Amino acid sequence: MKIEVEKLVLGMVSTNVYLVFYNGNCLIIDPSDEAERIIDCIEERKAKPLAILFTHGHFDHIMAAPALVKKYGIKIYAGEADRQLLEDSNLNLSRRFLGEDFTLEADEYVKGGDELRFEDLKFKVLYTPGHTVGSISFYTEDLADNEAFKKAAFTGDTLFAGSVGRVDLPTGNEDTMKRTLNEVIKKLPPDTAVFPGHGAATTIEREIMHNPYLR
Repeated sequence: MKIEVEKLVLGMVSTNVYLVFYNGNCLIIDPSDEAERIIDCIEERKAKPLAILFTHGHFDHIMAAPALVKKYGIKIYAGEADRQLLEDSNLNLSRRFLGEDFTLEADEYVKGGDELRFEDLKFKVLYTPGHTVGSISFYTEDLADNEAFKKAAFTGDTLFAGSVGRVDLPTGNEDTMKRTLNEVIKKLPPDTAVFPGHGAATTIEREIMHNPYLR
């Protein structure tokens, strides 16, 4: 499988929206805001969107989803333990940061260990709580035809280049984050390309060497 990952930095807190293109298809990961820009990119590629994937339920990762669902008639997949964030504007921080009540429901709630297949591309769901109680990451190693990377993880706000996500927001927990980093993130193959929710891409190897939270 060969994929191409396009990053759009959108919304009020510069969230990374990932469009994963392959075989004329597209997966949308964390559609933060500015749905028209996401749609323009998809239409320019003449790609067929298959699904929307949320790494967690904070407002800055989900707000363009309703417009994309309306446009393409696709399903939303989210971590089952973050259902409460999606349905509560205080927990998803839309009331705090936007002064509005933004809520939604996913079509499919998934848990760690689940496998999602979208035609020829398969993701393993990793349960990576800490930033939120239901944070998940999407991992694939089905990328033998790629040149730049053979494995990839979309980590949301769990792991950043040189840092990790905040744990002082609703349902966040520092001890849980530490367990996630030690028991899940650090056990991923070193050559895994990491596509985080904010900032630059990195690799597991680079983070183990340089990220103070992984030492």
